[in-house]
Amino acid sequence: MIEPNGRRRSIQITGTAPTGLGSSCSRNLGLKTDVPANTFQYGAVLAANRPGVVQPVVKLMSPGADWRTVSTLLPGIYKRHEATIRKGMPQDFLPEMAAPLSNPRLDAAFIFRDELGEYVYFESSREFAQRPEQRGESHPFITGWLWRASSAMPFQLVSVRAVTRDGDGKGENSFHPLGVVAHGSRRFWLGELSSYAYSGLAVLDVRRAGITERLAVDSAGC
Repeated sequence: MIEPNGRRRSIQITGTAPTGLGSSCSRNLGLKTDVPANTFQYGAVLAANRPGVVQPVVKLMSPGADWRTVSTLLPGIYKRHEATIRKGMPQDFLPEMAAPLSNPRLDAAFIFRDELGEYVYFESSREFAQRPEQRGESHPFITGWLWRASSAMPFQLVSVRAVTRDGDGKGENSFHPLGVVAHGSRRFWLGELSSYAYSGLAVLDVRRAGITERLAVDSAGC
């Protein structure tokens, strides 16, 4: 097993059992292992039948250098893309966009490094005041992909998606990378999709020209 920090850990599968996240929406089949209880939180596991097929994606942690670097890019990204959130969204659901309560905040980021460079996937958000007549809670939720040739070079923005989410996570899915499979010059990121009452698995074709979803499979849910 590859942990979020990239460290490899051997575990033994000992059986299966019904499991979930505390609601009927998340019932699924889980694996029993020899890992002591409460060592890891619930999460999807990526397995391969040959060593080295799956390469690790490292989760960036605050206040590490790469975390700080990505965080410093957020104000510029929000300045360019936050306005697109208004498009196509009913006016009565929009918060008071002219009065931000917080600066853009990096919620999660993951990095993969190899001879083709370094890719980062990030998720971010910030809070806005609610208008008196607003229906429901919502805030900007911006995700994106960055690339750089090496740690000595600046990041370039590959793609960005600017949408909204509410306090319960309804709206755009989060993507939690589990590993990368290389095929020639192509890199396929395998990971878990999740949002309110939803979970699934996805395969993304990640290139400097853009990000393409090649496969998405829904997990059991509502």
